Amino acid sequence: DPLWSRGLGDVYKRQVQDNCTDAKLQAEHQRTVRQQEKKVAERQRELDEERREGKPSKVAKRQEKLDEAQAELARLRKAAPH
Repeated sequence: DPLWSRGLGDVYKRQVQDNCTDAKLQAEHQRTVRQQEKKVAERQRELDEERREGKPSKVAKRQEKLDEAQAELARLRKAAPH
């Protein structure tokens, strides 16, 4: 491999080792989960508002968006790095 023969492989390997630690991956994952939790809360507020306003067509749309956000949150929690 030409990259390895020029010594760039060592540079890339060192960058991966420095930037992809378990702690960094865990922290990034937790940040992603928190962002998704906020999105779920926002979708719930939007749904609650539409229910209060009594707009059935919008309630269904908001419920679908909430369901999607909750499914993504569940997927993220299940995929938590160890």
